[in-house]
Amino acid sequence: MDSTLAFGRWSDSITLRTETGANPFFMGGDESIPLGVRVICAPPNWNLDAGIHPATMNMVLALNIEGALSTDEEDLVAAYINDTLRGRANIRYYPSVDKYLAHLTIYGESAEVNDTIRFQIWDASACLRYDLSVDTFKFQPENVLGTPIAPTVLSTNSLVLRDIPLHLGWNWISFNLQFPDPAINPALASLKHPANDLIKAQSGFSAYGGPWMGTVSTLENTTMYQFRADQPDTIKMTGQTIDPTAVNIPLSNGWNWIGYLPNYPLSVNDALASLSPAGGDIIKGQYGFAQFIPPYGWIGNLNYLVPPQGYQLKLTGTGTLTYPPKNLLGGGEVAARGETETGTAYWNVNPAQFENSMTLVGMYANGEQNATAAAHEIGAFAGAELRGAARALYVEPVDRYVFFLTVFSNSSGEQLHFKLHNSETGQVRDLVETLFFAPQQHQGNIESPVPFTAQTTGVGNGSKPANPFLLDVQPNPFTDATLIRFNLVRDQDVQITVTDLQGREMQRFRKYARPGWNVFEWQPDLSAGVYFLRLQTTEGVAVQKVVKE
Repeated sequence: MDSTLAFGRWSDSITLRTETGANPFFMGGDESIPLGVRVICAPPNWNLDAGIHPATMNMVLALNIEGALSTDEEDLVAAYINDTLRGRANIRYYPSVDKYLAHLTIYGESAEVNDTIRFQIWDASACLRYDLSVDTFKFQPENVLGTPIAPTVLSTNSLVLRDIPLHLGWNWISFNLQFPDPAINPALASLKHPANDLIKAQSGFSAYGGPWMGTVSTLENTTMYQFRADQPDTIKMTGQTIDPTAVNIPLSNGWNWIGYLPNYPLSVNDALASLSPAGGDIIKGQYGFAQFIPPYGWIGNLNYLVPPQGYQLKLTGTGTLTYPPKNLLGGGEVAARGETETGTAYWNVNPAQFENSMTLVGMYANGEQNATAAAHEIGAFAGAELRGAARALYVEPVDRYVFFLTVFSNSSGEQLHFKLHNSETGQVRDLVETLFFAPQQHQGNIESPVPFTAQTTGVGNGSKPANPFLLDVQPNPFTDATLIRFNLVRDQDVQITVTDLQGREMQRFRKYARPGWNVFEWQPDLSAGVYFLRLQTTEGVAVQKVVKE
C-alpha cells in the first residue's frame, strides 16, 4: 500500500484482462476487482499496566461523540484517576443487543475510593481526542455501572485535547485549536521544563525566564513558530477546533510563516489550492520542501501538510490562503508527482539541532547530462559535520531523478561541500562544488537543477585542484541583502563596483581582504533589477550578475 495516503477511506480496483484464445467456447474479457482501504491516524499512547492496581471497577458504555452515538470500532475511551491512566477500551458491536458498546475496566487503589474518574474519548475518524470535563464519576471498587441494554452514555462537549511534542532543539510548530487564553504564559503553562526555552515568530521572540519575556506576548493560530526546547517536552492544549475553511490567511510577497489549521492532512496541491502561485515559489517544512512548477503543480519531497507542523511559504506575489474542507480528501491524485522521501538511507541529519535552513534542487552531472540514478544520495557537510542529505527522487514530468536537498545551519556564510553515495556499489565520492550557507536561500528547479560533479584524479594531491580565485554571491536573486564571497591567496585591498544593464556605475566601495575565503553582507540601496558586480584584485577581475527582486 502507498504509505503516503492521507487519512480517510480510499477505493480503487484491479482489472483482470483475458484474451480470446483458439477455443471458440472461451470468451475473453475484463473483470474488475474492487479494493478498499481505511487510513487512520495513530491513536493516543494509552498503554496500561493494569496488574499493579489491586482494585477494579467496571462500566458498560456508549459513546456520544458530538451528538452521534459511536459505531466506529476504532474509537476508544480512557479513564484517569489523579491524572494517571487507569483504563481503556475499544468500541465493539454486540449483535445480541444491536449496540456498539465499550466494556471498560478501571483499575485503582483501595485508598482511592471516591476519587474522581475523568474520561477522554478518541474519535478515530476525526483524529480528535476529547476531554470529558462534564462526565465524571467516583471510583467505586467492585461496582458495575451500566448494562448492555441500558449502557452509561459518555458525551463529548467540543473540548479537544492536543499534544504538541517538542524535541530537544528547534521545532517548527503551529496551533490549530482555539486558545482559551492566547497570552503566552497561560498558553504554554503545560510545559514541564520551560527553563531556557525560546519561541520565535517571523518577527520577534520570547524566552522563558519564569515567566516568558520578549516581544511575542500572545500566540496565534495562523502563523508558525520555531520553538527551541532545552530538553524534550510537550505542549498540552485544550480548546475548541477551528473551521479552517472560515479562516483567511493573508500572504505577502516573499517568505510567510504559516500555521496549519486543519486537523486532517492535505496534499500540498490541495492545501494550497486557494493560491495562484508563480513558477519557482517554495513551500518548506522542517524536513522537506516542494517547488511550484507549472503546469504540474507542487513537486518535491514535501507531499503532505500535517498538524501540528508549521510551514514557510515563499511567494512571488501576494495571496490569501484558505484551507479546503476534509471532504475534498481523495478528490484528486493521492500523491504528488514524485515519491515521498522523509528520510535517507545512508546519511541522517537531525534538523532540530539547527535554527536555519536553505534548499536546492540538484543533480549529479556527467558532462552536461543529468546522471542522477535511483541509487544515489547526496550529503552536504560543513567540515566533517553532516548538514543535510537527500535521496534521488524520480520526477515524472521531466522523466529523470533529481535531489530535493535541505541544508541546515545556525550561522550564515559556512562553506559547504558535498558527497555522493551509491547504494548499489556502496561507493562514496567527493563532489567538486562548494556552496556557502545563506538562510532561506533556494537554488535550482527540476528543469535546471544545480549540477554536482565528481572529483577527478589530478596532479599532486589526487583530486581536482580548487579554483584559487572565485567570486560568489548567495542568495541570487535576493530581496534585501545577500552575501558576497571571494577567495584570495594573499591579503590586500579589493575594489567592488556595481553597474546596471546600461553600464552606469551605481556603487563603488573598497574592502580589506585576507587570504582564503572572505565573506561580507551587501545591503544595496538599489531598486529591483539586474546588476553586474565587479571585483578587482591583484590576481585579476571577476564579474557576477546579480538580481535584486
